[in-house]
Amino acid sequence: MTQTNHMTRSQWQQFILNQLSDQERERYEDHLYSCDECLEVYMACLDELAQPAAPSVPEVAEAIPAHKPAAKPFYRQTLFHYGLAACITLLLMTTGLFSQLLAHSNQWNSIAGAKQHRSVTDQLMQKTTAFLDQLHPITKGGKTGE
Repeated sequence: MTQTNHMTRSQWQQFILNQLSDQERERYEDHLYSCDECLEVYMACLDELAQPAAPSVPEVAEAIPAHKPAAKPFYRQTLFHYGLAACITLLLMTTGLFSQLLAHSNQWNSIAGAKQHRSVTDQLMQKTTAFLDQLHPITKGGKTGE
């Protein structure tokens, strides 16, 4: 205790950390009941010791486990898709499928050319023009022709 019968901050910290004998603890407790100034110091010491020190950034970074993305299975990787596409293309080229498709496409074009029909729009335009011609005969020389 100091001369004014008050305890210092370090003494209250020892009291809080239970570093005093039982007799001293009882004396400190009795003093707390009667001294508001020491009660404030005691409460401040409690707050300081109760609040853990904020961890630094490196401590937090070390505490966080490193996140490694899960490895994709081989069939979901881009390189596998490119390789598969190349293999299928080579297979189709060596079997002659592309040349057969080309021959058949020429046949389809010749069939389509033989059955060439006028478009629906063309047919509608022709019928509309014919209908309008019937309603309003073409005039010749300023007079309607009969």
